Amino acid sequence: MATTIDEVIDLFKQVAQAQQETEIRFQEIAHLLKLTIQFDVPETMKMSWYRSVAEHRKRVLFDIKDAPSLKAFLPTALVQAYPDARDLAIRESKFAAFGMTPPPEDHYPLACPFSLEQLLDEDFYG
Repeated sequence: MATTIDEVIDLFKQVAQAQQETEIRFQEIAHLLKLTIQFDVPETMKMSWYRSVAEHRKRVLFDIKDAPSLKAFLPTALVQAYPDARDLAIRESKFAAFGMTPPPEDHYPLACPFSLEQLLDEDFYG
């Protein structure tokens, strides 16, 4: 009986960890924001953002495939992750080089402008 309880506890821990990792992987939103807001960046920088979005998206899709119950958690993860993603995009834009002018903070929406479907769509880049 104790083994079964330990297994259930371990399972809950794994689900909680997967939820946290999925939330972290939604940081792809920061690069999607930059792709839609920062127009005057070099193509090499944009390509780096595209690769980052694709990699994080792939990881989220893998998590869902590996643990389908996570799909129900995604709306919550998105709401929780967006403020950090927005802050990250703003902070990174302040380090702009190459003669770029960082966009004002109010150009970054307070609510996520992307739907969950868009974030999971492998062909969507803003």
